[in-house]
Amino acid sequence: MQFFRNSRLFTLLFDDSAIRYVLLYRVWGIVSGLISILIIANYLPAAIQGYYYTFLSIVALQAFLELGLYFVIMNTASHEWSGLSLNSDRNIQGNAKNLSRLVSLGRMVLKWYGIISLLFILIVGLIGVLFFPESEKGIWLMPWLLLIVLSGFNLFALPMISLLEGCGQIREINKFRLIQAFISSLVLWYSIYLGAGLWAMVFVAFIIVLRDIYLLLIYYKPFFKPFWGRPALETINWKNEILPMQWRLGLQGMAGYFLLQLSTPVVFHYHGSIEAGKIGMSMQVVFAIQALGQVWLSTKTPLFGALVAREDFTTLNKIWKRALLVSLSIVFIVGFGLVGAVAIGQAIELQIMERVVGEWQFALLILAQFFSQFVQVEASYLRAFKKEYFTVPGVFGGMIGGALIWYFGSSMGVIGAIIGYTISMTIVLIWSSKIFISKRHVSLFKDLRRFNH
Repeated sequence: MQFFRNSRLFTLLFDDSAIRYVLLYRVWGIVSGLISILIIANYLPAAIQGYYYTFLSIVALQAFLELGLYFVIMNTASHEWSGLSLNSDRNIQGNAKNLSRLVSLGRMVLKWYGIISLLFILIVGLIGVLFFPESEKGIWLMPWLLLIVLSGFNLFALPMISLLEGCGQIREINKFRLIQAFISSLVLWYSIYLGAGLWAMVFVAFIIVLRDIYLLLIYYKPFFKPFWGRPALETINWKNEILPMQWRLGLQGMAGYFLLQLSTPVVFHYHGSIEAGKIGMSMQVVFAIQALGQVWLSTKTPLFGALVAREDFTTLNKIWKRALLVSLSIVFIVGFGLVGAVAIGQAIELQIMERVVGEWQFALLILAQFFSQFVQVEASYLRAFKKEYFTVPGVFGGMIGGALIWYFGSSMGVIGAIIGYTISMTIVLIWSSKIFISKRHVSLFKDLRRFNH
């Protein structure tokens, strides 16, 4: 064991404590996700499973209101945090100018999220009421309304969590996420086992609200104390520093909804809740695998921004290449290992395999997620410079993806939606990689230096 801890592989995979907590959180997500699949398959009727995953897809409509601001907050905060630190009492200390700009950022985004959280509750809540069948209102209405209200509160807390992550608090944030995920999983399993049905989703959303209240109002109360007052010195210029990246990420987020979340509602509408449950459950599995690979990327995102602020491009390239290697390897190995497991399960006719898609459909989903992860790794590098170059391929890919998923999914069902999704992700990967190769050229650094100053 000690030999492994001293090995190069251990250093590559677990080179800081933040990664270990994020990894535990993601691994628990994989393990609990698999257990959830077993429990849902055994204790949740197939039709209710369809509602379960369609609820998740419609809640994801928050992308149309949030407009990608989460990632902009993290990147912008990481630049200001290069001149700041947190003392043992969790009070911010350091450069007064950086602190003033950070406070102005926090106050702006809190006002923005206050508005969009209210709009989310009203608009997305109404969409669900109009989308789900009137004849089965007794099954879904009250759980849906309460889920939307609680999700609105979670959305309101999102910018402050993003701000903390941009300020280097990834280890602590993911420690709390891990605790919350563990409790949420137990609550979800037990409530489904007791027959709570869709109410289980409401209980989980309530636990997330409690986590955010504790984090923001108790644990990090000293951190947020300066944000109650106005910024003392320089402020963030929204138009010049936030908006150029935000509108691009916002368009991508909206287009990404059609690519990543439309499959389940389309299948639900044209082929019923049982088929929707199959693709919904399968998509959640592959999303969890990508989330596992994202660990070695997300923990480095604030560091990328800080290294750009210091113009330490040598270290940036070294750390980014390592994140690239590990992140993609994890998605590929775990993903196609799952395909093998599905093939074996179908061969021996496990009953649970009736609730998910077939092995070849799973293989296409994993391939598409591998492509998606490649694009995410490329984007993380360029976004560290507070630039966004993937707007056109992201928006085009989302729009063509939505069209293909709708066209093939409406006529062919689950396999059609998966084919449309895979074709779209292939287009996005080729287009984005071409842009990345051209923009990462060393001569770009001069232009980016001028941009930062």
